[in-house]
Amino acid sequence: MTSSSLGAPSPDGPASTMSLSQSQTVTFSPAQVRVDVTLARNAYRDIHPGYTRFTDQATLDQAWDLIIESADAQGGMSEADFYLAISETLALIRCDHTKAELSPSMKANRKTQTVYLPLRWTIVQNRGIIQDAPNNPQLKPGDEIITIDGRTIHDLQAALHRYIPVDGYNDHIRDGGMTASGELMGGAVDHFGSLLWDTLSTARLEIETSDGERRIVEIERVPFEDWETIATAKDAKNFKDAVTLTQVGKRGAVLSVDTFVNYRQPVDPDSLYGPVFEALASEGRDKLILDLRQNGGGSTDASQGLFSYLIDAPRQMKLVETFKTIDHDAYTNYISTWEQRAINPPRVAFKKTKAGEYQLRGVFSDATDTIKPAPTGFKGELIVLTSRNNSSGSTNLISAVRAARDVTLVGEKTGGNPAGTTAGTLFFLKLPESALKLRLPITRFTNNAGDVKDGIGLEPDVSAPDTVASLRQGRDPAMEAALAMIAD
Repeated sequence: MTSSSLGAPSPDGPASTMSLSQSQTVTFSPAQVRVDVTLARNAYRDIHPGYTRFTDQATLDQAWDLIIESADAQGGMSEADFYLAISETLALIRCDHTKAELSPSMKANRKTQTVYLPLRWTIVQNRGIIQDAPNNPQLKPGDEIITIDGRTIHDLQAALHRYIPVDGYNDHIRDGGMTASGELMGGAVDHFGSLLWDTLSTARLEIETSDGERRIVEIERVPFEDWETIATAKDAKNFKDAVTLTQVGKRGAVLSVDTFVNYRQPVDPDSLYGPVFEALASEGRDKLILDLRQNGGGSTDASQGLFSYLIDAPRQMKLVETFKTIDHDAYTNYISTWEQRAINPPRVAFKKTKAGEYQLRGVFSDATDTIKPAPTGFKGELIVLTSRNNSSGSTNLISAVRAARDVTLVGEKTGGNPAGTTAGTLFFLKLPESALKLRLPITRFTNNAGDVKDGIGLEPDVSAPDTVASLRQGRDPAMEAALAMIAD
């Protein structure tokens, strides 16, 4: 953590740019900062089962202390600076489910503040490429963003990567969180950047076309809801809308499952998977491309349901569900969750380990169930398409499938942790002085994944990443490689 990340003007932007925090009207006193930081530090230390899994305690203590010291030195801390400092510290834990939500007042402001670029764009090979710019004839898909308000893509990466949480050592996926995020209110460029720097309603983009022409384009920023309509227009938000099957030739097929999120509009997973795999069997299709590249995870039932159609013998996806503690008495006034029993769980449901942790007994855990093969399970040639979007539940599924049967991974290195994520039930820790709500996972899973490296995404067997050239040409390298492998 550096002083610039706590609200001073960033060296990565133009010298004339002031930190937005200097114009913030909400300021917390040093005493208020100390109260909230002390609570957050203690709660994560006591409850988070992966708190020191990838970062040592001394580093985390130093980061918490620095927030307090900065507030003391400055005579307080703005709401924006405090949120940034907390976010940066939580990112050090290296758990993608550990992050800070904006305060209620900050969320409300995002509905009217015009801080979002009205674009769908991505960073590939360290270059910003526009994918869609509706209603803006000056910008075309394939145009490269050279600078945003004078900041290069490298400048933005240097300033913002530190706030983006990842599982383990998967720093390669941080660019994916720069432009869009389903977990925060926008990608890091808008979500965090608008707190680091004054953000004018008009953005100044330096653009280079695929023909090499450079020009300056000024575009009007929009509030969050308008941005969300543009940036996530093509994304499946619920599992019920995420499953599609396409036949390929006489023997092949492509099955896309773009999310496992099945809690907002829940459906029985078999109601979607059953007809798909019945069709594969009845048509004699024995070559399947499973496209999970847009899938970041979601609900256990949706991933376990798919697993049942890909195995030929009963098998667990997850072996163990571990908790650091089941005693939350010191924090009951500050924590909430959708699973109320988790706050004061029955001790009979757990067995204590030699390390002093608690394992949930299998009879009480759906996540560690032994999955039975589905009657119409797929036993043919299986190819799974992977990307940096894979994390949490999707990486868990891929690692479990790979351990259970022959499969070829094609695409990009994943995010997530194939050994098992810190996820499951989350506590929401509300800090009393700032009203920030922090996500605090309480469960660490051990996957049935065989010999995998803890905290490192899965490498594809066949590397076929997107490139600037492929995006501009409208090509899909991973799908092309997979289709070539199943060609009749």
